[in-house]
Amino acid sequence: GAVARDHPGGGEPQDAEPFDQRTPVPFSGFDDAGGSAEMDMTSNPLFGDAAFTPASAARGEYLNSAYESPGAAAFGSAFGSPAQPWSDTQAGAQATGGNGLDGGGGFDPDPRLFDVEAEVQQILAPLYSSRDPTGGPPTAYAAMGVPETEQVGEVAELRLGSPEDAAFSEVLGALMQQQCSAAEAVRSYADVCRRRAQELRTAAAGQMQRATRYMAMRDEANALDDEAATWLLLWHLAGDKDARFPAGWGAAGGAQGLEDARTTGRTTIHQRAASIIAEDEKINKAARVVAWLEALAGEAMDVEAALMAASGATAARFGATEGVWAETRIRLDAGVLRHGDQQLVSELDPDAPGRQRRPLYSENTADEERILGRLWRLVRAGRIAEAQALCRDCGQPWRAASLGGGGQWGPTPLGAAAAAADAADAHVFEDELADQVVRGDMVPRALWRCAALHAAEAAGATTEPARQGPSAGTLEAAVYGALAGSLASVLPACQRWEDTTWALLRCWLDTTIDHRLSQGGQGEAEGGLDVDLVAAAVPGGGGKINIIQELLGAQRGTWPLPRVMARLPRNFTDVFTDETAADAAPVRAALGAPQRALQAALVLGRPQDVADRLVAWVLPAEGGRPTSTPAAMRFAAHFALALRATGVVPEPSWSEDQYDPLQEALGELVQAYIVHAMSSGATSLVPQLACHLRAGRRHLTYSIFAEQLTAGPFPDAAAAFAEADSWFSRWQGGDVLPGEALVIANQVTEATRRSPAGGPAFRAQAARWLAFVEESLPEAVAHAALLLRELALGLAAAPDPSAAAAWALLHQVLAAGAPRQVLVASPEQLDALNLPPSVAAHVAEVRLWAEVFDNERAFQQWQQQHAAAVEGRGSALAEGEGAALRAATTQLLFTITSFLSEGRFEAAVLGNQDPEAEEPAVMLTAMAAALVAPQSDAEVAALAAGEAYPVLATDDAPEARRVVSDSLRAAIAASPGLPGLEAEVRSGQEEAAGLLSVSIRADGRAGQAAVDAVAATAAALIKGSLPGTAESAGLLWVVNATGSPACVTQAAWRILAPRIALQAAELRQAAVALGASREEGSEVALLVAGGAPPAGEPPPG
Repeated sequence: GAVARDHPGGGEPQDAEPFDQRTPVPFSGFDDAGGSAEMDMTSNPLFGDAAFTPASAARGEYLNSAYESPGAAAFGSAFGSPAQPWSDTQAGAQATGGNGLDGGGGFDPDPRLFDVEAEVQQILAPLYSSRDPTGGPPTAYAAMGVPETEQVGEVAELRLGSPEDAAFSEVLGALMQQQCSAAEAVRSYADVCRRRAQELRTAAAGQMQRATRYMAMRDEANALDDEAATWLLLWHLAGDKDARFPAGWGAAGGAQGLEDARTTGRTTIHQRAASIIAEDEKINKAARVVAWLEALAGEAMDVEAALMAASGATAARFGATEGVWAETRIRLDAGVLRHGDQQLVSELDPDAPGRQRRPLYSENTADEERILGRLWRLVRAGRIAEAQALCRDCGQPWRAASLGGGGQWGPTPLGAAAAAADAADAHVFEDELADQVVRGDMVPRALWRCAALHAAEAAGATTEPARQGPSAGTLEAAVYGALAGSLASVLPACQRWEDTTWALLRCWLDTTIDHRLSQGGQGEAEGGLDVDLVAAAVPGGGGKINIIQELLGAQRGTWPLPRVMARLPRNFTDVFTDETAADAAPVRAALGAPQRALQAALVLGRPQDVADRLVAWVLPAEGGRPTSTPAAMRFAAHFALALRATGVVPEPSWSEDQYDPLQEALGELVQAYIVHAMSSGATSLVPQLACHLRAGRRHLTYSIFAEQLTAGPFPDAAAAFAEADSWFSRWQGGDVLPGEALVIANQVTEATRRSPAGGPAFRAQAARWLAFVEESLPEAVAHAALLLRELALGLAAAPDPSAAAAWALLHQVLAAGAPRQVLVASPEQLDALNLPPSVAAHVAEVRLWAEVFDNERAFQQWQQQHAAAVEGRGSALAEGEGAALRAATTQLLFTITSFLSEGRFEAAVLGNQDPEAEEPAVMLTAMAAALVAPQSDAEVAALAAGEAYPVLATDDAPEARRVVSDSLRAAIAASPGLPGLEAEVRSGQEEAAGLLSVSIRADGRAGQAAVDAVAATAAALIKGSLPGTAESAGLLWVVNATGSPACVTQAAWRILAPRIALQAAELRQAAVALGASREEGSEVALLVAGGAPPAGEPPPG
């Protein structure tokens, strides 16, 4: 678990446990990149062989293989090869249309894939908002406060973000581990949203007195409901792949029942309707959308009932006589035929209000509105059986019968209603089948539809005033109109987007199916009446004759009527696209809302439109920052993944060189949510989601994530690495490979080492990514050795920041992770580990560097203590105080002089060289910042806190390059004439502007002399003391050095040895002043005089 911390970095600083038993282990060789005696002091992947950086990956210059060595020359250098002048490279880039960074070669994919500005400014803007404007790491690093030691193996508990974030992560994890199907995951996402929305509404009920808070909670709940609706639509469209969804089989017995009916030639009209839906793709999609809208309406009623029950009330309860018009009957019996200024009905049969165009008494009108309001909602939800039960319960069995003419579950049951019909007993459909046999296949359905149509039209003609919302007549018209497919009767009752969409699609679906059924065969009722005889017998003719004509046509199976079909969309997709369809105008008007627009795009089967709308909703415009809510980013990312999982969008090819705008848009959505998780502290979400990014985007994102965690506590980074390693190893999809976490760790640490942006402290902390597991021990100690050499070279220009970074690397990073075991082990324990020779060599070198930098730190602390003790008092110290300080001084003097005089460092490094080996060339290339004067205390403190290395101003860079070049030429001219000794200085461009790249080469056939000459020249240049120069270039602060390890190490030793000798001299002088014997440290004079020993010779003393 996370450790409670009293200050930003956590824990009280404490002294590090010293490395004990430091008997050196002899080097057995170096296996760093480059086998020759060559130094390449390059601080940025734009120099020399390139490694991964966010900018280069975004430009498409990503490693040819995602798992190549970071040192592989996978893309071009800003300076060309060491033998090629920068001007040639630049000219070549211009000639080929390149940018001077990629060598002008390589593929040129769509700019949306590899546009670094869009990548950083748009997607990564939240994270980069905390960066130093000069390009350094997040400013939070200055307050990092990492304790001086961490508990080995301590791992923090990663954070999951909001409750919805955690719940969605759990569902996604189950899907990725094949613990649930994609359809189950989509339903689970919808359930999460619904539950959370209900929790918010319950909580909001207690916030009524705080209007702002109440409104915010209500809006959030509404947004979650809208999101749940979109998830449910995805499930209806793509979750259930069975073509029999959502209409089922149309009768009891399911597939077997249908097969038996077909064998006997006695299929019911419901079975044939269900088969039409299953066999026609367009009709099936429309049915799925209708089923979705009905499911939403039903769930809304269920939630309402649950809330009512929770509050102790009962939702929509009706009395047994509430549907009986008793109050109107009483007034009619009393001869009261008016109520206010309205004439009441004079008859009480069910058709009287519509036939007479008169209202009921006001109380009965209110009852009717309430009953019909409930019936409308039940029909709207496809719950015809519940609607019939309600009618029977409240005293209107006649209405229950009228609703059931198309079957107990309606004429075309969908979703839950269809499942209930399939599960019913077979005898339920026997009467239906018998009626079809006697009267004809289509006749019962056509007659009932036509009767419902005329009942709807009659009810809609009533003029009674409404109490709240639609009137009773409008609601009754909508109920019967929905059963008849009459859009004109249904629309007046629609108050919401979902209602209007359902009315359009349900009427279109039912009418289309009826039209197909009527084409399949018609019948005629026995004893049918002649229309002419009926017309002659009807008094008044006119409209009544038209009604009778339509009913007699239905008696012959004629349905749907042309006037009903004329009002409907030509195709169900016209509901969302036909600008001329006036009835669908409310639907199109609602498409401005993000969720509505997404739902329409899903229904229309336009995945690219879905992705583009999500991108426009979640991601910012060019150069802007994200304005969407975290909830929107969560939804968009998981919806993008669900589109793949359900097959709406095929799985990507995962090829880095194959651009797919749809897949790229989905990847951007996932990455945007990852960046939000990173910036909000929900770090546990990152590795799980990153599995679904392509390698280039995944590694880019993780490099930013690692940079963020590098500036935080060690346990947090360890937990993030463990989580990533776990997910990358378990996930079987995409292009993720087991062990990829370690690959990314290598790339991150190498990129950080090569970059000047982070400063020495940040580079040291970044090495933690190789220190978490034992499997990365070889990489960890090799990287540490390389970094320690470079920090040693930096001691010349900036001793304090370089030494502090080295000590942090050794004691805060390596000692807190897996490398600790080899750093504190005794020689016997190391032998028992049986390390490979190359690993053992790096371990030995790191242990030696630990002695160097521990001594450096001890000397700095001694300086502070000594200055504080003698300030203003000279040698007049108290007896006990003086004795203690003298003892500390002489002990440190002994330690330092022993280290120098024993010559263990030189023997380990130089004694390992083969004097007979010949290399074609010996080269050292250093990437460094030129310092004309030492840094101020403030600048040194800032660098120690992790800020970037200083770089040259644009105007100063050419002059610095000239001075360094002239100095090197003068020094080489004054040299003893070693064959082939030469140097080259180049200036960085773009990201590398303000840096100098210095290459020093010699003929490798000269053997050790070539190494000595290159190392000596480099050391003198870095210290600003090149011989024979007319003007000094000042100090060079080495940021990066690559090449032959022996060459780099010897250059570092030529800087270190005089420095250590002078420290010993200062210690001896202080010891004598404090009363020590003049014989104490007498060998220091020889050490100071000797400086750095020549190669192959014993050190002085």
